[in-house]
Amino acid sequence: MRVTNVNNTLYNTAMAEEEPPRTIETLPPELAEIIKPEETAIIVVDVMDAYFDRGAVLPQFVGAGTTQLEAAAKRIREFLDTSRQYPIAATVFARMIERPEVMPANFRYKMTVTDDVPPLVEVDGPGWDYHGVQPQPGDHEISKTHYNAFTDTDLHQHLQERGVKTVVLIGGYGSRCVAATAIIAADVYGYHVFVPNDLIANLDSSNAAGGTNTRIDEIPGFLQALNAVWGYSPSSAAILGTWEQSSRERESPAETNSTP
Repeated sequence: MRVTNVNNTLYNTAMAEEEPPRTIETLPPELAEIIKPEETAIIVVDVMDAYFDRGAVLPQFVGAGTTQLEAAAKRIREFLDTSRQYPIAATVFARMIERPEVMPANFRYKMTVTDDVPPLVEVDGPGWDYHGVQPQPGDHEISKTHYNAFTDTDLHQHLQERGVKTVVLIGGYGSRCVAATAIIAADVYGYHVFVPNDLIANLDSSNAAGGTNTRIDEIPGFLQALNAVWGYSPSSAAILGTWEQSSRERESPAETNSTP
């Protein structure tokens, strides 16, 4: 038994040397205080084939790739999977109906007269399916005809019924629908707004892998304005790390009491 114990000690020591303790990225205390899971909603904005699939109408119409969107979709799925370990107050999936005949008159005029944009997506039509993500039982779904997810939907009512004070916005397009939703959430409804900087994306810009166009990446400007005025844009790892740390702190008293 003594030999076994020595061998186990050597093995455990070697494993500890090979695998150092994992460090957890977290938010500063003042932000951790306002992103408690039980008071936070995750809003998934327009993660749909119509915007993320390179063969959809919009990418084809503007001649842009979807490399950045595809990468973001993978990270969004992983974030959602991990977030379900925590007592999140609400998870909401929003999808856009972007056709002139159902949109407000100003957007209808812009699409049909000044910009000549074709209809992009309708309910149950091409592009309507979620892209790489799926709502789970208990999640809330909304359809919208405005670029923000609040106008003419029950989103605010749903969040209020669940005691939500903070929203985490993820999805596409980062500088359009996510940005519009962030501004309305903060400025009109008074939510604390977090937009993880690695969980939003636009169509590829000229310096993106696979991109062949000269589109400007608008996201840095949006995030700069968000941090200056409307909210916060940490990494998704910092948000999840903060929730993990909070979960450990809640569990530690019970562990202490159960120790002989």
